[in-house]
Amino acid sequence: APAAKSVGSARRKSRAQKRRARIYICIASVLVTLSVLFAVTVFFTVDIIEVNGNTVYTSDEIIDKTGIHFGDNLLLMDKFQAIDRIKESLMFIDSVEIRRSLPNKLIINVTEVVLAIAFDCGDGNYWLADTNGRLLEKVAEVPAYSATVSGIALKNPLPGKVFTALESEKQQPMETLLAALEANDCFQYVSNIRIEKIYDIRMTYKDRYEVIFGRSDTIDNAVAKLELVVSELETQGTYSAEIDFSDGSIRVVS
Repeated sequence: APAAKSVGSARRKSRAQKRRARIYICIASVLVTLSVLFAVTVFFTVDIIEVNGNTVYTSDEIIDKTGIHFGDNLLLMDKFQAIDRIKESLMFIDSVEIRRSLPNKLIINVTEVVLAIAFDCGDGNYWLADTNGRLLEKVAEVPAYSATVSGIALKNPLPGKVFTALESEKQQPMETLLAALEANDCFQYVSNIRIEKIYDIRMTYKDRYEVIFGRSDTIDNAVAKLELVVSELETQGTYSAEIDFSDGSIRVVS
């Protein structure tokens, strides 16, 4: 009997020790969690915001659109929501990267859109668009570094939306030309694009060459060869000419 009592007492004592151990572990976990939360809240706050890559907008304009404020928690903020806010509000921003630099710095890297074309509205105004045809804003003057587009009326133009041609048959030719110019890095040399008729597509290249595509099915091949043709002409001393790709061959009239 004394032996049985001794065993029972030992078991009760062991269970009590285990309960105390579990309690201590829980308390320690809570303390550690509270310590981490305190450190996160107190030490990792946004004290410095650095903006890189911006020329169209000021750093303050970009920071304001993030919704992030100085003193906010650096680790708990939603940087993806901030990126969405910037891109939705600032049309000339193409891409955004936000990085945390502990303990207190936020770095915002932006890439601005490449302004490529200006759709002639016919009323003295122009819709600016990027290389993908995404509309940016309506202006009264065409920037020197963009190509005017005539012959295409826009349907319900809105900032941030890809253009839609009022005459639907002109949509595909314009999209094809934009893609070809982008693929061959030619936008910087184009000053004028004319799509008055879908079988008479033309553009001005380097301000000195009239390029005739004719139909849209010649555009890809023509743009791919254009710079080689122009380089050859310049080598020969021809600095102004009409380059006609409309029948599938290359005809030059100087």
